[in-house]
Amino acid sequence: MGLPPHRRPEPYAFTTQNSGSGCHFFKEERRMTMERVIVTRPFVGICHMQVCAVEDATDEEILEVCNIENPSGTTNGWNTVCHTDHDFFGKTAPVKCAEYPNRTHFLVSC
Repeated sequence: MGLPPHRRPEPYAFTTQNSGSGCHFFKEERRMTMERVIVTRPFVGICHMQVCAVEDATDEEILEVCNIENPSGTTNGWNTVCHTDHDFFGKTAPVKCAEYPNRTHFLVSC
């Protein structure tokens, strides 16, 4: 069986980039422009992760991608997209993506 073709993982070309937005790992640029929601930091502390999403992405869309691409291992999975300011390790989210102005970085919690 498996995942449908549009959800099958591709090999990632990670590069380390320290941007002002707090995202340190970016997948290849082609994916950033094609995918509506990208997991950019699979772990932010114990119960959070970071995604880079287009401005009109819904919470349901973000959570679906998170639970498929980076399962949390908890009973409820990733279940909350943080829309208010959260301060983690000196970085505040959500923030506009420094590399793609039409995208925003959100924290997701489980």
